[in-house]
Amino acid sequence: MPEPPILLAKWYDYAKWIVERVDSFSKNQRFIFGQRLAAHALDIMELLVEAAYARDKAALLPTANRKIEMLRWLVRMAKDRTLFTARQYEFS
Repeated sequence: MPEPPILLAKWYDYAKWIVERVDSFSKNQRFIFGQRLAAHALDIMELLVEAAYARDKAALLPTANRKIEMLRWLVRMAKDRTLFTARQYEFS
């Protein structure tokens, strides 16, 4: 099996990290923020997998970029609601 593109491998690790953090949220916050954080992280991973094998990568990357920006704002709000520590936010 060929090595995955570096970006995809790194995003896989980040998405895994996000899902692990979401697991520690309270039930209410997991429902409100956790589902969205995890869904965006996984959606981006799916787009990167598609881009890795697509002839026209440029068509998929703007969508991935918009989802990354939305994820940034969700992570920021999660930090402001103390669902992420300052250290976790900085890592993210």
